[in-house]
Amino acid sequence: MKIGIISDTHNLLREEVIGYLNSCDLIIHAGYICNKAILLKLNSIAKTVAVKGNNDNEIFEDILNKEELLEIGGKKLCCA
Repeated sequence: MKIGIISDTHNLLREEVIGYLNSCDLIIHAGYICNKAILLKLNSIAKTVAVKGNNDNEIFEDILNKEELLEIGGKKLCCA
């Protein structure tokens, strides 16, 4: 499984980043997304797990947590 980990997109998802993420099975976004369109784009590439950063206030209040606990291949990963 190939996992792409990104953060701090701040409303901008560059084409070169999309190119790297296209080969991923899972994308983890570690906050500072700032726009729901970024999450929609990431989810169109691969399953995406995201956590809320300081700039991700009211927009993501009901859909993102400050931390997520994942289990991948029998290993636990905490994203915060």
